[in-house]
Amino acid sequence: MKSSLQFYGGMPLPVRVIAPSRLAALRERAGLSKAELARRVGVSTRMVFFYEKGRHTPTPQRLQKMAAALHCDVEELTGVRRGEEGLVDLRFAAGLTLDQAVELLRRTRVGRDLCLSAPRLSALEQGRPVLGRNWRDRDVVGRLPTALAKIYGVPVRMVVDAWMRTRPDESAPVHPRRQPQRGSSDSAEAAWRSLNERQQVYLGEILRDERMNFPRDAGHSLLTPRGRVLARVAVGSPAG
Repeated sequence: MKSSLQFYGGMPLPVRVIAPSRLAALRERAGLSKAELARRVGVSTRMVFFYEKGRHTPTPQRLQKMAAALHCDVEELTGVRRGEEGLVDLRFAAGLTLDQAVELLRRTRVGRDLCLSAPRLSALEQGRPVLGRNWRDRDVVGRLPTALAKIYGVPVRMVVDAWMRTRPDESAPVHPRRQPQRGSSDSAEAAWRSLNERQQVYLGEILRDERMNFPRDAGHSLLTPRGRVLARVAVGSPAG
């Protein structure tokens, strides 16, 4: 049986496989022949046959084209439901190959600080240890979810959740926080410390999103009404 796996440094890259029976069912539901689906995806009819037999796996770009041709989401083809994605699922949903994601990340400061490469991103997506300069520095690694969210076109909180599902034995990647200003409320600091790590990550990302979308001035409160609701949800308190 042929395989479409690629390798870097002897290690297989993670690929998002499609369920052959699901692909065949979706194609029939869309009323497409193998030849027509092949034409829309840009492959041979024989390759579609291989996809439906589970002998090959489409690239991220072809997976996107296939979903568009079948009028479905990528998740329907892969069987991964929303809210259950790992890091590799987010990349595939963005239609990026490993090399393309690395190329985009290397344009960011955190990508350069971590010397990101295909083998390192592959290890991150597979839950394996990532070796290299700055990978033990939590402040540096904590900036990576923001960069991933930008190139994948998803909220940072979604990347953090996918990260924790992919690497459940590690602590959550936390974006480095600024030192509190003098005169900060002791009660606010106590409230922050009362949150668990994931709640702190969520609330931190909510605050950052709010600052990006609603710049604060002398007449505005720290959070918009939407932000206050999200903050209550993040810490598990009533939204009423």
